[in-house]
Amino acid sequence: MFERQMTFFFTSIFKIFGAVIGFMKIRVSDEKNYLNFVLDGEKGSAIFQKPYYGLEAYLLKHISVSEKGKGLGSYLLKESLEYLKELGCEEVLVSSWPWTVGFYKKHGFEVIDSGFDEVILRKEL
Repeated sequence: MFERQMTFFFTSIFKIFGAVIGFMKIRVSDEKNYLNFVLDGEKGSAIFQKPYYGLEAYLLKHISVSEKGKGLGSYLLKESLEYLKELGCEEVLVSSWPWTVGFYKKHGFEVIDSGFDEVILRKEL
C-alpha cells in the first residue's frame, strides 16, 4: 500500500514539475526497514531515521537551489510530515542550514539547537 501511495506521490510531482527532482530515503520502525525512492540525487532529498535525540523521527531534506521558489520543498515537507504522522510519530526534527530556518518556521518548526553550520528544528505532529 505504501509503495502505491509513494508511486502516486512521485508521479504527481513529475506531472507538476515536468522533470526528475531528487530522491527520498525513508527508514521507519527498525534498522532493517528502509524505503528508498530515487529520482535524481542532485536535486533534492529527504531522509527519515529513528531514533534521534530520543524523538520519534528524524528528517533531513534538501532541495537544490535551482528548484527553490517552485513550492517543491513545501510540498515534499507536507507529504513527509503527513506520512510520519500516519506512522504515529509525535515529533520531527529537521537538521538544516542556518539560512533555511525561515522556511521551516513558516511550517511550524521551532529552533531547539544550533551550531556553526547546522540548525536543529522540531515540530510536534
